Amino acid sequence: MLNHRFRMSRDFFQKVYSSGVERHSAHLFVRISSQFGKNKGSVVISKRVLRGAVARHFLRRRIYSILRGISPKVTQPVDIIVIAKKNIGKLSFKEIQKELETLLLL
Repeated sequence: MLNHRFRMSRDFFQKVYSSGVERHSAHLFVRISSQFGKNKGSVVISKRVLRGAVARHFLRRRIYSILRGISPKVTQPVDIIVIAKKNIGKLSFKEIQKELETLLLL
């Protein structure tokens, strides 16, 4: 998981979501904003994507872990919102990591 100081509050989430640049892949939707320069991240997985709470939290922890591993590679402060799409629960850790890195252009 990300440290609490690197997670977004609801107000900050709305600012980043409305001002960020969006990128899509088959299983992920990402909004990126370098306007605020706080280097924060957030992961959204709805009940439509994964019905069970255990599976949703497991996937959320996986994506937070990937974001934590990616953060040293990012040269400038950037705020990231990751939204999961359907069928992401079938992917492995490496597949999610590869897809997220291509979306973030690393």
